[in-house]
Formats: sequence, structure tokens, C-alpha cells
Amino acid sequence: MRFEPCPVEARDILIVSMGDSMSSGEGVPVIPGPTWTNTACHRSANAGVAQTARLVETDDPHSTVTFVHLACSGARTGVGLFDPYTGVTGTGNEDAQMSQMEALMGPRKPDAVVISIGVNDVQFVDVLAYCMDPTKGGTNCFGAGKRMTTGETVREFLATRMARLPGNYARIATRMRRLGIPADRVLLHDYPDQTKAADMSYCSYTYRAVGGLVPATLSRYEMSQIDVQLLGPLNAAVSAGAAANGFGFVGGYAAGTAGRGLCTPNRGFRTIQDSLTVQGDINGGFHPNQEGHAILRDLLAPRGRAVVADDGA
Repeated sequence: MRFEPCPVEARDILIVSMGDSMSSGEGVPVIPGPTWTNTACHRSANAGVAQTARLVETDDPHSTVTFVHLACSGARTGVGLFDPYTGVTGTGNEDAQMSQMEALMGPRKPDAVVISIGVNDVQFVDVLAYCMDPTKGGTNCFGAGKRMTTGETVREFLATRMARLPGNYARIATRMRRLGIPADRVLLHDYPDQTKAADMSYCSYTYRAVGGLVPATLSRYEMSQIDVQLLGPLNAAVSAGAAANGFGFVGGYAAGTAGRGLCTPNRGFRTIQDSLTVQGDINGGFHPNQEGHAILRDLLAPRGRAVVADDGA
């Protein structure tokens, strides 16, 4: 009996990660360190999308995965995706992520482009800072008599910015078409839910005065309104933006993290105190921890495996 060699051609899958801190890996630097693959962007090899790429490559011995990690903490659709950005630290010199992707991919088209974008467009951090400041938001920052520096109530502030999201996702679709990237290779996912305790009641959260910051609190009511007025509409807008432009959409991140909010012992998120301990700044607060990023990894993995299967078909 004679065995003839059977050549096996390894396939290389190109996955690009773009967007904001949910994709960059804010909150989960490599330890010891903290070590970032890009300090200005707080870009980490522990990010859920990066974990997905490694998992997909390990699953299939006949393929390799080239993972291009462009996401940058704090990025918006404008500054970050389409325009240059100094990163969350303000010290970087990052070209627009769209321009970086175009330059890096050359004639090759990505097999998947995973994007998390929208939370900074609605200025989540500004709302959070206002609500947590006892001299501004008090214990009910959503109250009709409370006005942000723009003169708007929090509800008005969010409504104005939520209304811009459909146009932002359409802008992304237009650029992808110009680059020749099929819409169904673009993948959006929802944002996680930091607001709920294990029994699905709303958390309260108190930041005690360490790190030179003043004490700050989010009441249960404020946390409920962050869910109802911000996270819920934001995730609905991401889903609608994907549908309107023919993108893929992975839901379940909010549901998968609900019940593991900031007030729970097995939380899926960094508190501000956690962030100071792990990475030496407050930027990782309210972001997924290792367990939270593992939830995103597992949600994205079936789509990654489907990309490999389609490529080999």
C-alpha cells in the first residue's frame, strides 16, 4: 500500500477590529504592566474581539487568522473612525481608523470587520460624569430641573445625539462600499449592561474618595435611567443601523452581562476603584473586565467560525 502526499493549503482569514473602548480592550491591559499594544488607544491583546480571533485560529488547523486591531478607546464615528485622534490619553497621533484599514489591507478585502461604535457619539462619559457629580446631578440627574452645561436636560442631551446615529452608520456603510468591502462582512454588536444586580434589580454605585477624586454616587434610580434612557435606545440604534445598511449584528452582550453589574460580587465590569488598581487610571471604570470580555468573545465566536467555513466553501 502506498500513500500519496495530499497537499493542504492553509487559508488566511483577515479580521479587522475597529471602533471604541469596547473593541480596544479598555479595562483589560496585559498584566503585569499594565501593558497595552497601543498606549494612547488603550488597545489590549485581552480584548474580546482579539480573543475571538485567537479562538477561531485555534479551532481550525487549516487556517490562520491575521488580526488587525485598530479600535481606540474614546473613539467616535467622526474623531476616531473618520478623523485623526489623539487617543484616550490625549498623547497619541492616530490616523483615522478607516484610513489605517485602507492603507493596511491594500487590494485584499477583510473577511470580517468588527465595529463597536456609538457610545461615545452619545457622550456616555459626559452623562456619567454629570450624574456622578453630587454638585451637579445630585441623586436624580434625570430630573426635569437639572441642566447640563449645554443647557439641556439629560434626556434632551441624549435624544439629540441618538438622532444622529442612523446617519453615522450610513456614513460607515458608504465608506465600506467605496473600499469594496461587502456590507455583510461588517459586524456590529450591542453594548453590555452594567446596571443590574444578580436579582435583576438596579444597582447603586458609590465611588469612595481615593486617587485624589471626590466621592461620587449613582443612585438606583439614576442607574435605571441610564439603562432605560441610554443603553436601551443605544443598543436599539446599533441594531437598527446594522439592519438598515446590511451589516451583520451580534446581539446578546447586554443580556449576557445583565445581572453582573457594578454592584455584584461576580461583576463583569471594572469599578473605578478596580481601574485604578489594575491600570493606574480611571479610564477602565464601567468597562468589561476579563469575564466581561470573555462573554463578548463567546458571542462573536460563532460568526468567526462561519467566516472560516464560508472561506473554505
